[in-house]
Amino acid sequence: MKKLIICLFCAVSAGVTVAEGLSPIKVPFNELPKEEQEARIAEARANRIRRTGGDIEKPNSQRGKILFVNSQKVVPSDGLIKAVEELRKKSRLNILFAESNEKASLVNAESLKKKSGADIVVFITECESGPMILNAIDDGWAIVNVKAVTKEARNDVFKAARVRKEMLRAFYSIAGSMNSNFPGSLMQSIRSPRDLDKVGDIVPVDVHARTIENLKSIGITPTQITSYLQACKLGWAPAPTNDIQKAIWGRVNAAPKNPMKIEFDPKKGR
Repeated sequence: MKKLIICLFCAVSAGVTVAEGLSPIKVPFNELPKEEQEARIAEARANRIRRTGGDIEKPNSQRGKILFVNSQKVVPSDGLIKAVEELRKKSRLNILFAESNEKASLVNAESLKKKSGADIVVFITECESGPMILNAIDDGWAIVNVKAVTKEARNDVFKAARVRKEMLRAFYSIAGSMNSNFPGSLMQSIRSPRDLDKVGDIVPVDVHARTIENLKSIGITPTQITSYLQACKLGWAPAPTNDIQKAIWGRVNAAPKNPMKIEFDPKKGR
């Protein structure tokens, strides 16, 4: 009995020792103080730069031009510009926004597109009559009629939201993507201005992905961004501009320490 008690005591003591030796419980990142979160993020970024040399753009990887031309005065252009900036950031495509006093129509849209030098143009204008969107999918242009889009809208907020949604719909449709696997998306069928009030203005992931893939077939590609290390391995990295990149360049392009020897075999004749 005494032996059993002693064994139990030793086991408990050992358990306490192990417990005392355990590492402290790790606090989830999102529960850390903001200062510590920022410090860890900065440290991770610095480590990545030391390891890869940082991100660089592949020269001439971005091709093509997409243009949004605004000539309407029904809604402020600030919100439209922001929507275009977000689309450019998301896609890394060459997307621009311009103001114009010349209103596009079915008669002059093609000539205005050619004059702009863009591959795809979305004209945002206002006409007394006509559809909400006039899509010339095979010609790479579309006209958004703001007067029709904002008809009977509740207020200015709804007007601006409708125009933003319709200009994005125009772009994605003429760029080659319509509809989505996700129900209730921005790209679902729209048959009246009121239908726009029922959908969100977030473009579904599958629609965006299909559009980027489709644009490649007409010569429009996004900027390719990779690490300096990977660019060196692929053979298109520019000359190094700092000590970190110089070290990476030298390591990747260094001659092998033990190069393979090729000896002639007289029996095989090679």
